[in-house]
Amino acid sequence: MARSKKGKSVASVAATSATTTKSDGKWKKYGLGAGGVVLAAVGALVFGGGKSSSVIRIDPENESMLRRVFFSGEVWAVACDEVPPHFEAVASRTFEMQFGAVDCKAKLPSGRTTIQRWKLKDTKPVIFVANGVQTTQLPSCRSEYDLIRELRLAAVRRPFDVRNQETFEERCLTKPKCLLILRGGAELEAAAAKSFDALAGAHVGTTFASLDAAEWRLSFEGFELGDRLRLRRFEPGTHRAIYFKNNGTRAISPKWGSLAAFLDDVNRGDATVVLEDEDGDHRPKLVKRKRKRQPKPKPPPKQDDEPKPLSPEEAEKLQREREQRRRDQMARETASSAFVAEEASDEDVVVFEDDEDDLEIQDLDDIQDLDDDDDE
Repeated sequence: MARSKKGKSVASVAATSATTTKSDGKWKKYGLGAGGVVLAAVGALVFGGGKSSSVIRIDPENESMLRRVFFSGEVWAVACDEVPPHFEAVASRTFEMQFGAVDCKAKLPSGRTTIQRWKLKDTKPVIFVANGVQTTQLPSCRSEYDLIRELRLAAVRRPFDVRNQETFEERCLTKPKCLLILRGGAELEAAAAKSFDALAGAHVGTTFASLDAAEWRLSFEGFELGDRLRLRRFEPGTHRAIYFKNNGTRAISPKWGSLAAFLDDVNRGDATVVLEDEDGDHRPKLVKRKRKRQPKPKPPPKQDDEPKPLSPEEAEKLQREREQRRRDQMARETASSAFVAEEASDEDVVVFEDDEDDLEIQDLDDIQDLDDDDDE
């Protein structure tokens, strides 16, 4: 590692983007020859042939050996205690995988057992696969064919899904090498997922992690450092990748200042940034993206509840009540009539009002009597 005049250790940082879009599923290369790497990685895990080594005995107190099995990126198939015959048979003729046996109930340097540390089920036989990313316990296999099939599935090194700063540091930044996939959406398309799985299988010394870039961004993204690293801006549906290399890593306790990010070749071109150990501003962090608040949709207008169907008895009762109300209304209208026309006759009563003596004449015969009085 190079050192400055002040005695501070420095590290170079370089990065370019590797993207793939939803439309065509093809790689657009930006300093990363992804096509040839993917093709070479597809056939990397091959079972067959033969090898001289058999099952390696793992000492639970040997820290360097445990670190190699669980954290080096090598693919290890490990059996606890008793080794099944078909496990040893597969181990004698399998390439690209190490086979070991360990006492899973013995104490590790941390004070816990292997079963406690990796949350294994205490069943017989206990067989698990450690590939540097995760430790997977295999189901019970009765034959060599079943065991090989399960080993192939568990050996695939898929990117770890980063969800917060804690997992980002634990699963990526503390590793010697880490390729962080910045997804352009919630999930990877099938073609992109297969490509990254193949890359992870080919580069066993590199940890692969995946991050939803629509929800999170790197702290230097969009600033001067991100531009100098040629890290492209976020675009929905476009996936990017940035590779972190910790040049000062010893075991699994790195120094943040010596963290370097690069893709393809850390020494190429002018996309190189020098970071010093005491420069804490360049420590990669995850920042939550601010999302625009969408207005809440207006609730639909309330609709009157539909009337429940009535039984025949209730319908008949309701009809009788309506008929009775109609009859009562007609009776009230008849009783409150203001005028009733009748035909005129000789018995009709005629009323006159005399202004002088207020004499009321109420019959036609009275008129004749008045005339007689006037003659006298």
